[in-house]
Amino acid sequence: IMINQTVLILGKSSEASLALGNVLRKKISKVLFRSDNIFFKEDIEKIKPEFIFLDLSLGQSETSLEILKWIYSQKKKMIIFAYTESTAVASMPELIAHGIELGLEGCFAVPINEIELEKALFLALKAQNSLRRKSLQQPQKALLRLQMKIVSIDENGIKLKSPHYLSKGT
Repeated sequence: IMINQTVLILGKSSEASLALGNVLRKKISKVLFRSDNIFFKEDIEKIKPEFIFLDLSLGQSETSLEILKWIYSQKKKMIIFAYTESTAVASMPELIAHGIELGLEGCFAVPINEIELEKALFLALKAQNSLRRKSLQQPQKALLRLQMKIVSIDENGIKLKSPHYLSKGT
């Protein structure tokens, strides 16, 4: 099934970006790639993509999160996924967690599982106009109760042990 949408891939010129582009071209009618993150704001304004695939390892990795923050501050109606080479950065789980906190739909590791990608695109399009999507556009507060054990307390704070992943500062 071909989706009549525009995708903008923001990432480094790498094998991962090229592989992602090749997979997306099988599913989406217009796929554009930009590797110069200095002009990403202009590219987004000109192209007006429905989907953005953002390389999580841009610059010092903070660059991709800055781009994501900017997009959401502009209240642009785009569906944003992240991608990365599966072995790219040791702190990738933390980057993905921060990205999801900022509003990412999901993250893909390259090489891409085409069935997983197609399913994610379909679900994102389906949810785009739903009430659930509108409620997630603004940060929502929640009270979670997670099982944790206090390991130590020192001048730096409390160290906890838990089977749940929590990014620093949560």
